[in-house]
Amino acid sequence: MKTEHARAVKQAIPSSLFKKKIGNTVYAVSVAFNENARENIHDKILRLVVNDISKNKGMGEV
Repeated sequence: MKTEHARAVKQAIPSSLFKKKIGNTVYAVSVAFNENARENIHDKILRLVVNDISKNKGMGEV
């Protein structure tokens, strides 16, 4: 019975959802994309890194 339920739940989970276990906690993470976005993932990550470096400038070595 438990196996049937687990199989049904696994089939219902979309491919844009994954699970990550850290310690005793299991995190369910879903991924969504905006097709109207102005920047791709590469540009977005670059922008986040540059902003983080600018914000932490002068705070010593990281």
